Amino acid sequence: MACAISILLIAIFSFSSPNCVAYAQNDTLKQGQLLRDDEQLISAGGIFRLGFFSADSNAGLIGTAGARYLGIWFEHIPVYSVWVANRDTPVPDSSGGLTICKDGKLKITHQGGPPIVINSDVESPESSGDNITATLLDSGLGRTGRLIHGQVKKFLLPASSC
Repeated sequence: MACAISILLIAIFSFSSPNCVAYAQNDTLKQGQLLRDDEQLISAGGIFRLGFFSADSNAGLIGTAGARYLGIWFEHIPVYSVWVANRDTPVPDSSGGLTICKDGKLKITHQGGPPIVINSDVESPESSGDNITATLLDSGLGRTGRLIHGQVKKFLLPASSC
């Protein structure tokens, strides 16, 4: 009996270890989908996580209450964000969502306010239309638009981070 309990405990701790995590979660947002406040993207290799968070004004820690920001942080170091999309225009509550519009722009939508355009400086007339995706890569966030003769890939993140 003691042996069975020991084996069970070892199995539980092994599968809950960060080294044994399987990264089958979604890393891509498709045009027309909405990434809600309580949902996140995780890069394929488990390096980054993208989602909404609240900043604790005392320590800059990622939290879950108050004004909401869309950011990217390291999967295994979820204390500080490495990039924030809407640092100057937080969403006042958890009604926010991330979407890709017809023009290829990433926008944060929320109740009680206009959409917040994340990548307003990205020109994308050649890739507008259907089949545009935003993928959280292990090297950052990329957007792919399908063209008749192939693919175009543009990166959305600015060079600066928090």
